[in-house]
Amino acid sequence: MVPLNVRGRVLSARRRVLCVLAVVLASFAGCAPAAKQESATEVRSEIEASNKQFMDAFARRDAAAIGLLYAEDGQVLPPGAPPLDGREAIVTMWQSVLALPFAGVTLQTGDVGVGEDSAWETGRYTMTGNDGKTAETGKYIVVWKHGEAGWKIYRDIWNSNTPATSPAPGGTPAAP
Repeated sequence: MVPLNVRGRVLSARRRVLCVLAVVLASFAGCAPAAKQESATEVRSEIEASNKQFMDAFARRDAAAIGLLYAEDGQVLPPGAPPLDGREAIVTMWQSVLALPFAGVTLQTGDVGVGEDSAWETGRYTMTGNDGKTAETGKYIVVWKHGEAGWKIYRDIWNSNTPATSPAPGGTPAAP
């Protein structure tokens, strides 16, 4: 075997192997797909777009459209109720909410944090009654999961800013 000659220098077998390996690795470096992590600004924009879809579906009373914003294995943790698991249970819950006398909801994103394939959002909500007046305000935390279908709601918890009524003696809530 003839030694590899680079710029008139004879290379040892070890150097030849290292040189060939460097050339092979350099040729493959451009072939690997680059793992692109979205910036916090990009993720926030996508979350706000999903929130707009949520608000529009709420105004149309379209629980199925709201359900599609959740991951298949999503979970909601509504106030005063046990957790609900899975998209089907979530759609059923939203059908019940949409039967209440609320004309709409406004979601206002506060903070967003971004991980590799998850994100979290904190925000505030305002429910508007059918009479056009503010019916309720509160806050929420959503954990988002990124998959093939984009960003989906993975965990959703919210609560009202209205103080809870304290139980009356005997365990029943006191009248407001």
